[in-house]
Amino acid sequence: MDNLPVVQKLSMARYESKDIPVYLSAPEVNAMLEACKDNKRDHLLINLLWQTGCRITEALKLTKNDIDTYNLIVKVLTEKKRTKKGRPAYRMIPMSAELSNELASYALTENIIDKLFDITRQRAFQIIKSVANRAGINKVHPHTLRHSFAIHCLFSGVPLPVLQKLLGHSSILTSMIYLRVVQQDTRQFLSGVKF
Repeated sequence: MDNLPVVQKLSMARYESKDIPVYLSAPEVNAMLEACKDNKRDHLLINLLWQTGCRITEALKLTKNDIDTYNLIVKVLTEKKRTKKGRPAYRMIPMSAELSNELASYALTENIIDKLFDITRQRAFQIIKSVANRAGINKVHPHTLRHSFAIHCLFSGVPLPVLQKLLGHSSILTSMIYLRVVQQDTRQFLSGVKF
Protein backbone atom coordinates (compact mmCIF):
# COMPACT_ATOMS: atom_id res chain seq x y z
CA MET A 1 0.00 0.00 0.00
CA ASP A 2 3.03 2.28 0.43
CA ASN A 3 3.51 2.74 -3.35
CA LEU A 4 -0.09 3.90 -3.97
CA PRO A 5 -1.04 7.55 -4.63
CA VAL A 6 -2.49 9.42 -1.62
CA VAL A 7 -6.05 9.36 -3.01
CA GLN A 8 -5.98 5.58 -3.38
CA LYS A 9 -4.48 5.17 0.10
CA LEU A 10 -7.34 7.20 1.57
CA SER A 11 -9.92 5.17 -0.35
CA MET A 12 -8.38 1.87 0.77
CA ALA A 13 -8.23 3.08 4.38
CA ARG A 14 -11.94 3.95 4.19
CA TYR A 15 -12.70 0.48 2.77
CA GLU A 16 -10.69 -1.27 5.50
CA SER A 17 -12.30 0.73 8.32
CA LYS A 18 -15.89 -0.12 7.36
CA ASP A 19 -17.79 -2.70 9.37
CA ILE A 20 -18.55 -6.02 7.77
CA PRO A 21 -22.18 -5.88 6.57
CA VAL A 22 -24.82 -8.02 8.25
CA TYR A 23 -26.49 -10.36 5.76
CA LEU A 24 -28.89 -13.30 5.61
CA SER A 25 -28.27 -16.73 4.14
CA ALA A 26 -30.52 -18.00 1.35
CA PRO A 27 -32.41 -20.31 3.80
CA GLU A 28 -33.07 -17.32 6.10
CA VAL A 29 -34.46 -15.23 3.22
CA ASN A 30 -36.56 -18.21 2.12
CA ALA A 31 -37.92 -18.47 5.69
CA MET A 32 -38.95 -14.81 5.44
CA LEU A 33 -40.61 -15.41 2.08
CA GLU A 34 -42.45 -18.41 3.55
CA ALA A 35 -43.59 -16.30 6.53
CA CYS A 36 -45.37 -13.82 4.23
CA LYS A 37 -46.52 -16.13 1.43
CA ASP A 38 -50.17 -15.17 2.01
CA ASN A 39 -49.53 -11.45 1.53
CA LYS A 40 -48.75 -10.75 -2.13
CA ARG A 41 -47.40 -7.23 -1.62
CA ASP A 42 -45.08 -8.11 1.28
CA HIS A 43 -43.84 -11.26 -0.45
CA LEU A 44 -43.12 -9.36 -3.67
CA LEU A 45 -41.34 -6.54 -1.84
CA ILE A 46 -39.01 -8.93 0.00
CA ASN A 47 -38.44 -11.12 -3.06
CA LEU A 48 -37.68 -8.06 -5.22
CA LEU A 49 -35.13 -6.69 -2.73
CA TRP A 50 -33.54 -10.13 -2.38
CA GLN A 51 -33.33 -10.92 -6.10
CA THR A 52 -32.32 -7.49 -7.42
CA GLY A 53 -30.29 -5.87 -4.62
CA CYS A 54 -32.28 -2.63 -4.97
CA ARG A 55 -32.19 -0.01 -2.28
CA ILE A 56 -35.59 0.31 -0.59
CA THR A 57 -36.13 3.82 -2.03
CA GLU A 58 -35.36 2.47 -5.51
CA ALA A 59 -37.82 -0.41 -5.10
CA LEU A 60 -40.57 1.93 -3.88
CA LYS A 61 -40.15 4.13 -6.98
CA LEU A 62 -40.58 1.22 -9.41
CA THR A 63 -43.53 1.51 -11.76
CA LYS A 64 -45.30 -1.01 -13.92
CA ASN A 65 -43.37 0.39 -16.92
CA ASP A 66 -40.02 -0.39 -15.27
CA ILE A 67 -40.72 -4.12 -15.46
CA ASP A 68 -39.86 -5.87 -18.73
CA THR A 69 -41.34 -9.34 -18.31
CA TYR A 70 -40.48 -10.29 -21.89
CA ASN A 71 -36.73 -9.65 -21.54
CA LEU A 72 -36.72 -10.41 -17.77
CA ILE A 73 -35.27 -7.02 -16.79
CA VAL A 74 -36.06 -4.51 -14.06
CA LYS A 75 -35.18 -0.89 -14.94
CA VAL A 76 -34.06 0.76 -11.70
CA LEU A 77 -33.62 4.49 -11.20
CA THR A 78 -30.27 4.55 -9.38
CA GLU A 79 -30.79 6.53 -6.20
CA LYS A 80 -27.26 7.81 -5.62
CA LYS A 81 -26.01 8.34 -9.16
CA ARG A 82 -26.53 10.67 -12.13
CA THR A 83 -25.25 10.66 -15.69
CA LYS A 84 -22.47 13.07 -16.75
CA LYS A 85 -25.17 15.40 -18.11
CA GLY A 86 -26.96 15.47 -14.76
CA ARG A 87 -29.82 13.24 -15.85
CA PRO A 88 -31.11 10.40 -13.67
CA ALA A 89 -29.11 7.20 -14.11
CA TYR A 90 -30.80 3.85 -14.62
CA ARG A 91 -29.44 0.36 -14.34
CA MET A 92 -30.91 -2.75 -15.91
CA ILE A 93 -31.04 -5.69 -13.54
CA PRO A 94 -31.82 -9.17 -14.88
CA MET A 95 -34.53 -11.01 -13.01
CA SER A 96 -35.59 -14.63 -12.76
CA ALA A 97 -38.65 -15.93 -14.58
CA GLU A 98 -40.14 -16.65 -11.15
CA LEU A 99 -39.80 -13.00 -10.06
CA SER A 100 -41.09 -11.81 -13.44
CA ASN A 101 -44.20 -13.98 -13.08
CA GLU A 102 -44.76 -12.74 -9.52
CA LEU A 103 -44.45 -9.11 -10.66
CA ALA A 104 -46.81 -9.61 -13.60
CA SER A 105 -49.37 -11.46 -11.47
CA TYR A 106 -49.22 -8.80 -8.75
CA ALA A 107 -49.63 -5.93 -11.25
CA LEU A 108 -52.62 -7.70 -12.81
CA THR A 109 -54.48 -8.80 -9.66
CA GLU A 110 -53.85 -5.52 -7.80
CA ASN A 111 -54.74 -3.48 -10.90
CA ILE A 112 -51.47 -1.55 -10.76
CA ILE A 113 -51.42 1.42 -13.11
CA ASP A 114 -48.27 3.25 -11.99
CA LYS A 115 -46.20 2.58 -8.82
CA LEU A 116 -45.86 -1.05 -7.74
CA PHE A 117 -45.85 -0.27 -4.02
CA ASP A 118 -48.07 2.44 -2.60
CA ILE A 119 -46.32 2.53 0.77
CA THR A 120 -43.82 4.78 2.53
CA ARG A 121 -40.22 3.93 3.30
CA GLN A 122 -41.09 3.70 7.00
CA ARG A 123 -43.92 1.26 6.28
CA ALA A 124 -41.54 -0.89 4.22
CA PHE A 125 -39.15 -1.02 7.20
CA GLN A 126 -42.04 -2.11 9.46
CA ILE A 127 -43.14 -4.81 7.00
CA ILE A 128 -39.65 -6.29 6.67
CA LYS A 129 -39.03 -6.21 10.43
CA SER A 130 -42.40 -7.85 11.13
CA VAL A 131 -41.90 -10.59 8.52
CA ALA A 132 -38.39 -11.28 9.82
CA ASN A 133 -39.72 -11.60 13.38
CA ARG A 134 -42.34 -14.11 12.20
CA ALA A 135 -39.54 -16.07 10.52
CA GLY A 136 -37.57 -16.04 13.77
CA ILE A 137 -34.86 -13.66 12.51
CA ASN A 138 -33.81 -10.57 14.45
CA LYS A 139 -32.52 -7.17 13.41
CA VAL A 140 -33.41 -7.22 9.72
CA HIS A 141 -33.97 -4.06 7.70
CA PRO A 142 -34.33 -3.49 3.93
CA HIS A 143 -30.60 -2.92 3.42
CA THR A 144 -29.92 -6.34 4.98
CA LEU A 145 -31.57 -7.86 1.90
CA ARG A 146 -29.34 -5.74 -0.37
CA HIS A 147 -26.27 -7.01 1.52
CA SER A 148 -27.63 -10.56 1.27
CA PHE A 149 -28.04 -10.20 -2.51
CA ALA A 150 -24.44 -8.95 -2.84
CA ILE A 151 -22.94 -11.74 -0.71
CA HIS A 152 -25.03 -14.39 -2.46
CA CYS A 153 -23.84 -13.08 -5.86
CA LEU A 154 -20.17 -13.21 -4.79
CA PHE A 155 -20.52 -16.73 -3.38
CA SER A 156 -22.17 -17.73 -6.67
CA GLY A 157 -19.17 -16.49 -8.68
CA VAL A 158 -20.39 -13.08 -9.89
CA PRO A 159 -17.27 -10.94 -10.60
CA LEU A 160 -16.86 -7.81 -8.47
CA PRO A 161 -17.16 -5.34 -11.43
CA VAL A 162 -20.47 -6.95 -12.42
CA LEU A 163 -21.70 -6.76 -8.82
CA GLN A 164 -20.70 -3.07 -8.77
CA LYS A 165 -22.94 -2.43 -11.79
CA LEU A 166 -25.84 -4.46 -10.36
CA LEU A 167 -25.72 -2.52 -7.09
CA GLY A 168 -25.24 0.86 -8.79
CA HIS A 169 -22.04 1.72 -6.91
CA SER A 170 -20.03 4.52 -8.50
CA SER A 171 -16.78 3.12 -7.08
CA ILE A 172 -15.65 -0.49 -6.96
CA LEU A 173 -14.21 0.24 -3.49
CA THR A 174 -17.78 0.46 -2.19
CA SER A 175 -18.48 -3.02 -3.57
CA MET A 176 -15.23 -4.37 -2.14
CA ILE A 177 -16.64 -4.32 1.41
CA TYR A 178 -18.43 -7.57 0.52
CA LEU A 179 -15.11 -9.26 -0.21
CA ARG A 180 -14.32 -9.02 3.49
CA VAL A 181 -17.30 -11.28 4.24
CA VAL A 182 -16.18 -13.79 1.61
CA GLN A 183 -12.62 -13.73 2.99
CA GLN A 184 -13.90 -14.30 6.51
CA ASP A 185 -15.98 -17.32 5.45
CA THR A 186 -13.05 -18.65 3.40
CA ARG A 187 -10.90 -18.71 6.55
CA GLN A 188 -13.53 -20.84 8.28
CA PHE A 189 -13.56 -23.30 5.37
CA LEU A 190 -9.78 -23.53 5.28
CA SER A 191 -9.53 -24.08 9.04
CA GLY A 192 -11.12 -27.51 8.47
CA VAL A 193 -8.69 -28.49 5.70
CA LYS A 194 -5.88 -30.80 6.78
CA PHE A 195 -2.54 -30.60 4.98
